[in-house]
Amino acid sequence: MVENDAEFRDTVVTLLIDNSGSMRGRPISIAAMSADILARTLERCAVKVEILGFTTRAWKGGQSREQWISEGKPPNPGRLNDLRHIIYKPADQPYRRARRNLGLMLREGLLKENIDGEALLWAHNRIIGRPEERRILMVISDGAPVDDSTLSVNPGNYLERHLRDVIEFIETRSPVELVAIGIGHDVTRYYRRAVTIVDVDQLGGTMMEQLADLFKDEAQSPRARRSAKKENIRARR
Repeated sequence: MVENDAEFRDTVVTLLIDNSGSMRGRPISIAAMSADILARTLERCAVKVEILGFTTRAWKGGQSREQWISEGKPPNPGRLNDLRHIIYKPADQPYRRARRNLGLMLREGLLKENIDGEALLWAHNRIIGRPEERRILMVISDGAPVDDSTLSVNPGNYLERHLRDVIEFIETRSPVELVAIGIGHDVTRYYRRAVTIVDVDQLGGTMMEQLADLFKDEAQSPRARRSAKKENIRARR
């Protein structure tokens, strides 16, 4: 028990879940249930969990597009849809108070487009300000960034290039540990630490496995071994 406590000590995990239209039906249901199970499990291990979702407010543009049109359609306008970033469970909120919120993922009409880069940056900026020593950000996605309104008037790789830039920033310049799970989508093309599953039914188990691997890596790190050695010396005294 002492070793397990050391492995999980002072850790926060953020789940960032793709709430795009392609997740409708079984995929979003499985994602919500998996997030529910993971939150309950980690809370029992004294690990705080934040559950976030991302989509857009409208199909094919919203107020952003309307403003662009009113300004005479200047070239290369950037994003032309309004973001919808959802906090299903804040890290400091107990699971019992947030469990009903997870059902909102299944609400009709919620799932629309997915602008992954800005959502990832938003989730990162939330977790980077946390006081925990170890911060893990897990992304669940079933496809590349897509927003028809934005891509129709910008370069075709506009959203994907931004996502890659954000990932590179986090992986090379941030202390946040980033891991991704792709549902029928090869996320290994984007993320260094990633796994792709074919069947959405594999999601819950894969989430657990990826986190277990991260905790195992930490437990086997030189710093963890030195800390354990010091604990053993103090215990013998």
